[in-house]
This record gives sequence, structure tokens and C-alpha cells, in this order.
Amino acid sequence: MFRSTAVGIGFLLATLTTAAQEKPAPLQGGTFAEGYSSPDAETPLRLAHRMFTTSSRDCEELETLPTRLEASPREIVVRVGREFLLPTLIVQAMDSSGRVIPKTPFTVSITYEAGVLDFQNDQELYFSITGVRPGKGGVIVQVLCGPELRITIPIRVVP
Repeated sequence: MFRSTAVGIGFLLATLTTAAQEKPAPLQGGTFAEGYSSPDAETPLRLAHRMFTTSSRDCEELETLPTRLEASPREIVVRVGREFLLPTLIVQAMDSSGRVIPKTPFTVSITYEAGVLDFQNDQELYFSITGVRPGKGGVIVQVLCGPELRITIPIRVVP
């Protein structure tokens, strides 16, 4: 009986240790900018700390509501010690026929595993991330008009 109890306790401790090791890292981040979608596939999005006050006026000016978002690059890969400027992203809003809807208003957020990125901004137009250690995160672009529509651009920090 003692041997089976000891084996059972050993198994339980190994399971708890493995579960603790697999626990996801805490996340950091939040909403950092407002902006407008890219007008074409070559022009980056427009970002600012406070580009506009959320209002229906921006939405009312759209010819149609977007149904899809596309981003370039599809994934942000940053090396440890290297910087990536977030305003270089291209994010296009499109309607159901695939037509680009320029100047679609949105918010931009970032989440990342604690200690993986150094996020910098000047509370104005400068937004960058620098890789600190290998790990993951994401940039979330969410449209303000119509039904909830968002795209998450994965961030991967590599050695």
C-alpha cells in the first residue's frame, strides 16, 4: 500500500510540475493607437496616438462597411535586439466583393508575453517594438464601424 501511495504522489507531483511548466506566460499590452486603413497594397496604414475621437461621422463617410481585413506582413518576425516600426504595417479593409475601402477607422492594440518585447511610443506618431527575448505576441487591428471585425498579426521574436 505504501509503495502504491508513493508512486501515486510521485505521479501527481510530476503532473503538477509539468502543468506549471506549461503555464502560458503573462501577457502585457493594450490599445496604443487609432488610425485609418491603407488605401492600397503599397501604402502603410496611418497611425497616431489619438487620430480622432470615436464618432459615427467617420463611419458614415464610408461607402460600404468592411467585411474583411488583410495585413502585410502576415506575421511580424523580430530578432532579439532589433526594432520593428509598427506604422510600416499595411492593413487593408475590404468589402464583400474584395474592393478596398480606404480610410476605414480602427483601433490598434498589442499583446505580448511579459519580457518578450520592449514597446516604445512617443504618444504621437512613433510606435515601435524591439525584441528582448524569444517569444510571441500580436498586433490587433479592430474596425470601429459595423459588426465586430478584427485581424491579429502574430509577432514572433527570434534569437
